[in-house]
Amino acid sequence: MRFILLIALLSGCVGYLNDTELDVPLLDNDAVARDGRVYMLSPANDALIEVDPTERSHSAIELSREPRVLSRPAGSERMYALGLVDATLSRIDVDGSVTFLELGAPFNRLDWSPDGTRAFLWIDPAGVQPPVEGSLNLGAYAVLVEGEDGPTLTPGGLTFEPLGVTFSADSSKALVSTTSRLHVLDLEVDPVGETMVPLTIDDSVRRTPDLVVPTPDGARALVTVEGRSDLFVLSLDPVLIENVVALPRAASDIALSRDASRAIIADGSRDVTFLDLSSYDAELLNLPHSVNRVLPSRRPENDFALLYSDVNDQPFLSRVQLGEDTVPDDPDTWLMDDGVRAVSMEPGETAAVVFHEGGAGTQVDAFVPSQSLSLFSFDERAPSRILLDAAATDLVFLEGGVVSGSEDPHVMVVLRDSARLVRYNLRDYSQVVLDTYSAPTRIGRIPPADGGSEQLYVVHEHELGLVSFVDPAAEREPPGGFPAVAGLATHGILEVAQ
Repeated sequence: MRFILLIALLSGCVGYLNDTELDVPLLDNDAVARDGRVYMLSPANDALIEVDPTERSHSAIELSREPRVLSRPAGSERMYALGLVDATLSRIDVDGSVTFLELGAPFNRLDWSPDGTRAFLWIDPAGVQPPVEGSLNLGAYAVLVEGEDGPTLTPGGLTFEPLGVTFSADSSKALVSTTSRLHVLDLEVDPVGETMVPLTIDDSVRRTPDLVVPTPDGARALVTVEGRSDLFVLSLDPVLIENVVALPRAASDIALSRDASRAIIADGSRDVTFLDLSSYDAELLNLPHSVNRVLPSRRPENDFALLYSDVNDQPFLSRVQLGEDTVPDDPDTWLMDDGVRAVSMEPGETAAVVFHEGGAGTQVDAFVPSQSLSLFSFDERAPSRILLDAAATDLVFLEGGVVSGSEDPHVMVVLRDSARLVRYNLRDYSQVVLDTYSAPTRIGRIPPADGGSEQLYVVHEHELGLVSFVDPAAEREPPGGFPAVAGLATHGILEVAQ
């Protein structure tokens, strides 16, 4: 009866939710978890909703008007929300207090530096479209710096429209790709320094940067140009082009070996280029399949790469060890039952999950909904294909020891249309199937509060909001179903309707 009453109240009072028509969602599906709680934006209510799984309750933190983008930098407990209507950044501190920063432009995206102290705010043409009254400067940007004395915001403008940003590994510089040039912003000086890199000797010619790959020492970056086979080796201090390497074809992906001595370059063909970044000598590795994606290891004890193609229904995956030789010897190649759409490597780098053809659309982190997947333990077994009863829409990896009685890593996969979660052991491929509430779409970890234990949160596709909580070691559903909190987007509605 309470739910029916709520629907009736909603139908009569949505006009009171804020000062405008309800053309923004009641609740965004993206979530951020910190300190034992889950946070989601409610744009229509100008609020950040805090969900407490222990108390099974929710409350609201008032933000700027119609917040649309929620972000938390790496290594920080502070959160940020962009309000496009009033061009305001809401800065949410650990204690729930909010500081409002006027941006001067309706930025719809902020990208964080690796150390989490600097952000580049810009208008992403692929993001939520900002409201426009009069005119909109697409070249506008702002740099946010978090210092000991609080945040500082420095506005700026570029000649050409930004398309993406990559930070140097030491977080000192932002490399901004635009429709015609690469701009290197020095974030350690005030005002922000800017150097334009044309990537051509003819200033009247447009050169759109495609791939921008910084080196781990922060000294250089590898840059390609859209549709061209040139690879620019760019020094970042001072900013200048050190070398231009002619590749066999335009690169589709570039990764660095763990020691950054070599670049592994895929171009969609069967030849993968291994480039020595000291001598610039290049050698080709010929594989029995085409490659347009390179997924390298990142742990200190590992030095390998997974090579595959996510186009043209290619059912192959190769794993190469990156030893002292420029080109690895004897790569391992597996023929699978279906084409590869995406590959995700578990944090310990002992296994991967391969998603196959059959899905539509994309999710965050390049996750591709798929009707089948393969589990791949590097040490024990070859990839093993598994058919799903519904398309997978998200996943989260679980480290060894999280599941009781097992030191093996696991992965939890979300199946939206069948309302199931499936946990797989990534060493022996055993599985546990858990039934949950309808339309699960997102899954993530909740860092435990003091004295608590880790939980998983699941966001369900529900207009008024539904988040459930799952023990990562669960073997079955608890009586009555998993704990959940519903009605997140009803904040303030009942009070207004009285």
